[in-house]
Amino acid sequence: MDISKRLVFFTVLSTVMFVGLLEFLARAQSVEKDGEYDSMEGFTRIVNEPISSRELDNRFIKHNIHLLQTLEDKESYDVALIGTSRTKALSSSRFGYPNYFNSSGNSYNEITYGLLVEAEALYEHLPDLRKIYVEASMLLRRPRRSEYSAEEDHLTYLPILKRFSDIRNGFPGVGFESFVNRKPKRELYLKLFNERDKYIASSLLFGGHEFGHELITSSRVFDEITSFGEYRNNFSFENGAPKPAISLGNPKVQRIKNIGSYESFDYLFEMIVSWARYRDIEVVFFQPPVRGDLQSFQYRYGLDHHNDALRTFAHEYQVGVINMNYLDSGFSSKWQLFSDEDHMATCTGNAAIFSSLEVGESVVGSLQKYYVEVSSVDVAKKERYMVSKFCSGS
Repeated sequence: MDISKRLVFFTVLSTVMFVGLLEFLARAQSVEKDGEYDSMEGFTRIVNEPISSRELDNRFIKHNIHLLQTLEDKESYDVALIGTSRTKALSSSRFGYPNYFNSSGNSYNEITYGLLVEAEALYEHLPDLRKIYVEASMLLRRPRRSEYSAEEDHLTYLPILKRFSDIRNGFPGVGFESFVNRKPKRELYLKLFNERDKYIASSLLFGGHEFGHELITSSRVFDEITSFGEYRNNFSFENGAPKPAISLGNPKVQRIKNIGSYESFDYLFEMIVSWARYRDIEVVFFQPPVRGDLQSFQYRYGLDHHNDALRTFAHEYQVGVINMNYLDSGFSSKWQLFSDEDHMATCTGNAAIFSSLEVGESVVGSLQKYYVEVSSVDVAKKERYMVSKFCSGS
């Protein structure tokens, strides 16, 4: 390489490095000013950021936000479901509820008050939203503490959670403000990536999907679900195939061993009620049943106490709570309803859930009895009708 070519090369290299340095300094300064975003901007930033490896195959809040942003006919969906993978297994459209959007997944594991982030996303994206069904399983109970949980790749939700500071301040406990103001270690990296199309250096660094910078659209989760959040092939059978009983070492037993010591919990359900009333959204809580073998362990570790807390919560806040997971409900002994120890990804299991919601809500509405324990006997007629109409040919 002769001197003139070297001069050109180093001139171009120096220019790019200088532009990159200027951009870096500008971005570093602007990061301090972007702690909170208004309305839809915060959700847009979330789905535009690169995803972590586990988000390629597991459904998290970010996936549901992307579904909402790309959903057509948003006005057609005025009811939503949020909860764990137990709620994720429900296919409302199959049972005559085409207006339901399912925004469930692993949000309870991602970040403290993840269900509130889901609810706020639904409110922002569905203009006619009027009701949300919220799962109220034991898994969603977390201890009241001064330290809140969020893994590094999910701190991106903090600007949304920050909106709920006034609501959280209405309940006992400290530490929420410092939690929502926590800065991700890779905050500058995310900002550079998020606006890579606006600046030369970032464009060169993050062009397309090079260097493993995958976007949410690369997730294989979307191969399995519809635009409104339901799994495409949720039912391959009418009844669940028999499976062996679980033991003490099962992960689903281990994760509930300490729940009995969590009182007075982290006020997630109470905060959802406060949020819903502020947003003028009706909210109904429901606890789906689990199979009998898992339920026996749940009772050992505090299910009766959890149900008592739900009863107190329902009457204190005058909000509907429909409980299908108690000792004499009759559901837990019908193993054919379950696809495994705690999911009802069967047509008959879904029929039992939706029948219970209808029957339970009718009691809440007509008798003003906020806490309702629904049994398999209570819903037998409605369940048989749903199975005969919607489960043939499963």
